[in-house]
Amino acid sequence: MPRFKEDIMHGMGDMHIGLDNQNPMRFAGGLPMTVYLERNQVLNRVVMDVFGWGGPGIVFARNFYERVEKSLDVGSWLVAGVTFPLLLDRLVNRNYTRRLLNQFPKLFLNKKATPLGMPFEWFGKLNTLTGKQLTAYGLKALPQKLARHIFKAKVFYILLPDMLLMASKGQGYFWGKNAITEFLTHKKGFVGEFNYAKDDYLKLKSQNYEKTKKKRMLTSFVIGYGSALALPLLIWSFARSTAKKGPVALIKKLIPAFNYTDTIFMSKWVLTWHTFFNWNIPSILSSRDSHEFRENFVKTSVVLGIYSIGDDIIGGGFAKMLNRYATRHWKAPILSPKKGLFGMPQLMPLDEIIQKYGVKSKAYKLARLNFWVGIFGVCVAINSILPILNNYYTRKKSDAGTRSITANKTTAIFFKQPC
Repeated sequence: MPRFKEDIMHGMGDMHIGLDNQNPMRFAGGLPMTVYLERNQVLNRVVMDVFGWGGPGIVFARNFYERVEKSLDVGSWLVAGVTFPLLLDRLVNRNYTRRLLNQFPKLFLNKKATPLGMPFEWFGKLNTLTGKQLTAYGLKALPQKLARHIFKAKVFYILLPDMLLMASKGQGYFWGKNAITEFLTHKKGFVGEFNYAKDDYLKLKSQNYEKTKKKRMLTSFVIGYGSALALPLLIWSFARSTAKKGPVALIKKLIPAFNYTDTIFMSKWVLTWHTFFNWNIPSILSSRDSHEFRENFVKTSVVLGIYSIGDDIIGGGFAKMLNRYATRHWKAPILSPKKGLFGMPQLMPLDEIIQKYGVKSKAYKLARLNFWVGIFGVCVAINSILPILNNYYTRKKSDAGTRSITANKTTAIFFKQPC
């Protein structure tokens, strides 16, 4: 461990973020930014959103008002993804930890303890926890009474409000942007078509949306907020179960995927849960015509697919090749003994590579390069190709629809003329 700390403190060209146990925005020992981004899915998503989907989305926007809508998306995500966790840290994590410390002073090692950072699944196997595991979170022991307090705080004071706040962000953005655009432009219909579609065509295409808007919004809210309530209740029910067989045991095996990073930052799969129910679904239901529906369906399907499983599949394809190269040239195998999604091979986490080979090692540099190429490669692929194809196809269909309406009007006028 001394070598690990020494390597981290010296660094090698990576920006270093100092996180400690009391402040989740400071990393103990100053881990490289790349390492922190790999393990913190919220900040990882922020980078992908700003430089990937959000940035190019603004650049390729077809008019000023669509650019405003895209900017609201990026802004709301930055606020939700970064500000919400920090508020939870200040208002819940620190205060509740202090309260537990005062209530159970003999069970804590010191004031830097982070009991709310303990994994969900531990609360279903309290009798098997070792002293070393508890020490990592600043505890001497974990009796049932203290465990109940910690687990309740994790589920209902951190996870639940976080899910509800994020649901409000998703629902508020999609339905709010529609109202804002209509208020600013006094137009109905899909904002992406404003530059080339006539008002008659926009009104015709958005008729169904306008008729069903209230029902769609209600459905969206019920699904979105229902899912935000469901996940904490599911974890509350299954994480403490001691079942070793049957469907409950199978579900319980999924619980570790929902553990937060540094107590307050959503895991990849909590974020995926939120994205599906409070980004994908409201984006579809709030679509103002068939063109926006198609664009949103393609966008949400591709983005969610790549974010949730695409990284694992793409990374798994490169893992063996990179491990073979590192083993052959530097005798530094970097393949993780744990399998990834669908049993795919995966590289060791970056912090483990640093711990094993050092922050200046070529093995770490190779893995770090792979991480950034993966992020920006996905960003470029999704966010340059998708907007161009969507814009082209929508323009083509919109022009054809406008011509059809114009032709019908001309025909109607012709037949109205007296003989």
